[in-house]
Amino acid sequence: MKRLNESVLLPGDIVLTSSPGKTSLIVRKATRSEISHAMICVQYGSLIDSTDDGVHSRNPQRMFFDEGSTIVVLRPRNALSHADVATITDFARAATGTRYALPEAIKAAKVARKIAKGLRKRTRRQFCSRLAAQAFAAAGIRLVDEPDYCTPQDLRKSALLMEVPGMLVEVSDGEIKAWKKLADIPQLMIDSTNAVLEAARIIHPGIESLNDIDEHLLVHPEDDAAMLVAYQQSGYLAVVDIECQKNPWHYDLRLMREHVGDPGSTAFVEHYCRNAVAGAADGRRFHVNRQIYRDRATDTGLETFICLAQLYGKIADLHEVRMATARSWLKEELGVEASERGPPNSAAWLAILEKSDYAKAAHTRRIIQLAESEAVCAICGDDPAEDHVLEGHPGGLPLRLCDDCVVIRAGMGEVFVPVRG
Repeated sequence: MKRLNESVLLPGDIVLTSSPGKTSLIVRKATRSEISHAMICVQYGSLIDSTDDGVHSRNPQRMFFDEGSTIVVLRPRNALSHADVATITDFARAATGTRYALPEAIKAAKVARKIAKGLRKRTRRQFCSRLAAQAFAAAGIRLVDEPDYCTPQDLRKSALLMEVPGMLVEVSDGEIKAWKKLADIPQLMIDSTNAVLEAARIIHPGIESLNDIDEHLLVHPEDDAAMLVAYQQSGYLAVVDIECQKNPWHYDLRLMREHVGDPGSTAFVEHYCRNAVAGAADGRRFHVNRQIYRDRATDTGLETFICLAQLYGKIADLHEVRMATARSWLKEELGVEASERGPPNSAAWLAILEKSDYAKAAHTRRIIQLAESEAVCAICGDDPAEDHVLEGHPGGLPLRLCDDCVVIRAGMGEVFVPVRG
């Protein structure tokens, strides 16, 4: 068995696969291709795709492929800018929960055979290759002639994309066994999200995604109580608590030590901890979402927004605990200091930044090359510069900033404080 090497996946990468399902067979036959499905990497350790369950996030660590599977990873030939990555990933995330458009997916396959007509009309629903093509189109990057109606094979043939080699790694029996023991929290989130949306669509049939619920409430605050009940009864608000109950070792160093018992589990925990630390910066979006809902709650007084602000506050706080626990285990068991990710601007630090923000890492690399020094500000190249961390994110990736850039970032709402010790 094999899995994707998530450590080298970058946001904006498109992952193409095949599967034995009926829809997959239809797509492969219609397009005369060995692939049938497309996913977008939106952050370290997270893919988004559109399936029969709708648009949802997937964990590549839980995706195992047999020897007969076809897996292709595509990456833009020209490096994406930070703004492009943000637009692409935000577009994909905004579609979360959107229902699957099976008839349109089949119609897209017909387009490849030039036997469909009148395809300009489409619904707001999604299918895998449409989601990927539309996400790039939102950033002004037209991967295919018809983003609304394209197939995975069309993406594979795009002149703007290149195949990335070496994206698969062997999976040990111990790793597979360890994952099977863990609760499938991503699936639980999919189920609860779909339950929220099913209830919300009774209130207003035009709702497709979770973002649509927010927009609906801003226009129809009278539906606040009903939407809050939809969230409460779906189990959506309880997923984070269930994750803590099912995987308490993620948050407690003593329990993490005890978790290492079965053959292969030490390697599994090490893999988990290293990946957790590598993706630490991804937690920033939890803090951003908390602030968005706090602002909406203040502006509207709606209970749904108050509840969601509290939810993201809890998730953000737990993320920091999880990162601290993973770092402590690595230090205790393997002698790996948190600083082993490297000081800001070092090669190790850049490698980690590259996973969450490829464009920013490329910019900093260029700054360092021009200055011929790692001691400079990661943004403007000025010297002197000091190591800082985003306020409220003690476990986040630090940045080397000059005084001027600290002031500028504060004006943009990002308060950085010096790293001490």
